[in-house]
Amino acid sequence: MNFLQYLDLEQCENLVNLPDSIVKLVQLRCLNLPDEVLKVNRAPCIKRVGTEFLRPSQPAAASFPRLNKMVLKGMVEWEEWEWEEKVQAMSRLEKLSLQSCKLRLVPPGLASNAWALRKLSIQQVKQISYLEKFPSVVELTVDWCPDLERISNLPKVQKLTITRCPKLKVLKDVPELRRLVLEGVEHLRYLENIPFVVELTVVGSSDLETISNLPKLQKLTITRCPKLKVLKDVPALQRLVLVDGWIETLPEYVRDVTPRHLEVTESFIQAMVSQRWPSTTEMEKIKYKFDKIMACQTIAVLYMQLKSHLGLKTSTFRRRMKTC
Repeated sequence: MNFLQYLDLEQCENLVNLPDSIVKLVQLRCLNLPDEVLKVNRAPCIKRVGTEFLRPSQPAAASFPRLNKMVLKGMVEWEEWEWEEKVQAMSRLEKLSLQSCKLRLVPPGLASNAWALRKLSIQQVKQISYLEKFPSVVELTVDWCPDLERISNLPKVQKLTITRCPKLKVLKDVPELRRLVLEGVEHLRYLENIPFVVELTVVGSSDLETISNLPKLQKLTITRCPKLKVLKDVPALQRLVLVDGWIETLPEYVRDVTPRHLEVTESFIQAMVSQRWPSTTEMEKIKYKFDKIMACQTIAVLYMQLKSHLGLKTSTFRRRMKTC
């Protein structure tokens, strides 16, 4: 099998160790170990991947010289991956997915040797506490890593999606980041100093207090961030989207920004016409800050009330609402 390029191992319920002979497949380009490689309660499970997995077929050669995609999924008891920085392997690896395991850390050898790695996905890796120092990764997806506390030192990442990582507190040193999605990142308090991010979506960040110094940010979507008080230093902001079914008043931070478009849900419209709305003077300040108000799912009952509160002529109000 010297010329084998694609290897897919599925439903190997009794597999305890990855075969050493895999490393001899020098033409291998895709290694796929998907959903049912191992089951927790069915058989002995892989807990460790040691140096033998990367031992080259020839002393001077690098392991897996042609491998460009690897998926390790469903290895539910896997805790340790041994790969030292000096061990050369996977120099052409472009895509890596690690899913459903107990891996404590991504080995230093991966970041040091996989210089072609562009796309990294980490999902349901339950014990990992930090991700850092991947010099070539451009797109990173992290989902359901309950012990993850820090993501840092990713010099080329442009797209970052983080979901269901409640302990994450540190996100820094991502200078090339363009698009950022945070959902269920409960304990992150500050989002700031990301120079090139143009699109930011934040959902369910219950401890988030400050968003600041994002000079290139153009679109910002905020959902269920009850402690957010500061939104500043976003001079390029064009579109602000507020989505929240429980909000009672328009957040104070809206008064500190001047986007061209404000998009709100029905609950915000109700807040705007409720008695909890600020004074008429403050209403006037808000009115002149936005050249267009886009209201989603607006109901007819609110039409005249909202028009009255904003002090708009009927024709002007209708013209603005046609953009919804």
